[in-house]
Amino acid sequence: MTETNIVSFDDAMRARGTGTESGQGPITDELLRRTQPVIDIEQCHVALDRCRVVMKSKTSRFMLFDDLSAAFPKGRRIAILGHKGSGKTVLIDMMLKRRSVQSGRVLVNSRMSWAVSYLQFFDRKLTLRQNIVFLANILGVSPSYMMGAACEICNFQEKQLKEQFSHIPAAMRRRIGLLAYLLADFDCHILDGQLRSQMFGPQSERVQMMMDAVMSRDYISTLSKSRQLPENCDLVYILYDGRLFAFDDVAEGAAVFEALPEPENPNPFTSQDEKDEDGEDELASLEVM
Repeated sequence: MTETNIVSFDDAMRARGTGTESGQGPITDELLRRTQPVIDIEQCHVALDRCRVVMKSKTSRFMLFDDLSAAFPKGRRIAILGHKGSGKTVLIDMMLKRRSVQSGRVLVNSRMSWAVSYLQFFDRKLTLRQNIVFLANILGVSPSYMMGAACEICNFQEKQLKEQFSHIPAAMRRRIGLLAYLLADFDCHILDGQLRSQMFGPQSERVQMMMDAVMSRDYISTLSKSRQLPENCDLVYILYDGRLFAFDDVAEGAAVFEALPEPENPNPFTSQDEKDEDGEDELASLEVM
């Protein structure tokens, strides 16, 4: 696979015989795919090539994605809008190779970040100082530099550096994670949910600068409401009924998403990973270790 395509919402509706001109019937998915503009794979952070994902348990099966193809081009700030249970978190897990596909391929052509929880590389049993030194060595940065930066943005005292990481307030842990996220210098940031300053405790100029730095680079963000779209987003996908539809016009994409009926959720595997970003216990739900 040297190139991949982006299927527009209008073309997809035409292919299925809805919103078509008089006398024009539906066309096949194969013909639709052949008639779409294509992007060279080298110009994509990640691309999905006819992926099929079946979720299984001992008693049931659910086809989440069937023959799903999509391109996530470089140089864009991308948001994926999808209702709860649509498969947003599964899609991110596919991009990060944390979930295998039954058929098809996931082609990754960039250094993709870990997801928005920021905390995967911290050990709860180590002290804060030990965690910072370990992570600095992993990222190839000076431990003293990372220690100084962490203390500056969190105002840690010497005794706190000696505490177990699990004893540090959650918001402060996320600030350290945010710093590590930026120091890793990823090509594309993955944001599985809305990035909000409340995640990091009391607002400060330094934290806002770090959040702005995250959003200034290429990103792929999953959201459940169009009003959560970042101001600088310039490409929107709608994930609906197992398909991805692209909109270069962000306002149009948001309007179409709001007009879509929220599907009855037939997915028996919808998990707590599909977070409601407006929930009162958001901070607790984002505490992923």
